[in-house]
Amino acid sequence: MFALKMPYMLLKVPNPVFNSELRRVRRLRTAESLTRYSRIVLLVPFVAIMAWWLLSVLAFAQAAGVQKFAIYHTFDNITSVLLTVIVFATLITALAVDLYAVAVTINSIRHEMAAGHWDLLRLTPLSAKTCIAAKHGIAQIRVWRVLALEVAVRMSGIIILIAWRTFDYDFWWNSYVRVWPLFDELGRSFQYHPVASATNLILSAVLVAAYITEPLWRMRVITAFGLALSASVRNLTFGALSALALVIALHVAQVAIFAVVIRFGNAFLPYRVAALLEIGTATAILMFLYRAVHNAALNYAYRKAFHAE
Repeated sequence: MFALKMPYMLLKVPNPVFNSELRRVRRLRTAESLTRYSRIVLLVPFVAIMAWWLLSVLAFAQAAGVQKFAIYHTFDNITSVLLTVIVFATLITALAVDLYAVAVTINSIRHEMAAGHWDLLRLTPLSAKTCIAAKHGIAQIRVWRVLALEVAVRMSGIIILIAWRTFDYDFWWNSYVRVWPLFDELGRSFQYHPVASATNLILSAVLVAAYITEPLWRMRVITAFGLALSASVRNLTFGALSALALVIALHVAQVAIFAVVIRFGNAFLPYRVAALLEIGTATAILMFLYRAVHNAALNYAYRKAFHAE
């Protein structure tokens, strides 16, 4: 479930239902076009932010005296504004992914049943798992376009946050500002505190990877749950409200898991290992929750979609 693969790669055997449904997708329906779109969405903001950062560092290096402080203040003000925009963009894109995932799945099987197409599909030798897997794959392809935007926003936020920490300054005692020698500081840190430095680096990598890829896990859970509701609930309004309730529950569970784990970790674990174990444990619990809901929803959809009325 949590393999970082595109929907096409999750179907391990030829699926005629998937191929038929794919022809109804108007845009970005091939693996090549969707991959190209994803790369553009991810690379354009990355290149733009890196170019802005490099130009700022170059201007800072060429400036003299008080001009360095002016460049730093301009850089800091722009970065603060960008981070504020990123916070709101993250919330908006997350909401868009969740709602779109509900919209593309909640009526997908129900509509086929109402039109009588699903009864014809039952007469074929195709298994329930094959048909539901096709519907799930198509739903992910449709949502992927919005999902790429959320991932791009989150990745951009991480890059801007790192860039924000580029400058080292002291306005109170020595009154200096300089470009923070990141690699030099990192090298010295590993030289004098290798274990702590490695721990912090692993912690940062785990946190960043989990933060950036979480929308993919969440999208697969919501689309699976939407299919389960579409196969079992005849009232579209009730089904949509149930799916939205799951979306809210998932976000509440995220906050609750991290809050509880961090609370108990700070109370019972040594300070040096608490952060790594807390984030690792909370991420593992969240992944387990996503996986459990995902598998349960698909299994329920298998049973209800091919259950004789």
